[in-house]
Amino acid sequence: MPHKQRRRYFPASGDNNMDWDFRQIVHIVENVVAFIKTKEVLRDPKDRRKILLGLLSGDNEIWISVTKKHRKRFPAVRILIHEAMHILYPRFVRERDLDQKEAILYKRFTEEQRAFLRNHVPKRTSVREPEDKELTYYPKGLPFAL
Repeated sequence: MPHKQRRRYFPASGDNNMDWDFRQIVHIVENVVAFIKTKEVLRDPKDRRKILLGLLSGDNEIWISVTKKHRKRFPAVRILIHEAMHILYPRFVRERDLDQKEAILYKRFTEEQRAFLRNHVPKRTSVREPEDKELTYYPKGLPFAL
């Protein structure tokens, strides 16, 4: 008799739409993203004068700024949600729409869900800089059709 595989536990908020978005973000962070790096001061690879909060690089690399100045208003989990949503919703043409969706998700996720995502953010900061690569395609392996 084949062994029955257990379903993986994900923290739930009770709202089906929020839980769907949460599971999709976790899937992207665990299966699609190559790695997640934190950097004390994250600068734009194209224009070094600009300081960024987060960056989705061309090789599915997520870079998160952990500057003390922005940590209170933009925690690392919120930036991680935002950058994962660039992969989840590639058709958002305006950054403002994505910012609104990310703010709603962050506010409505439970503390348990935020802690689950916080475990994916590395505690050590990286020394190297992100490379200047364009995200020219969206990766395969997403659990839904684009």
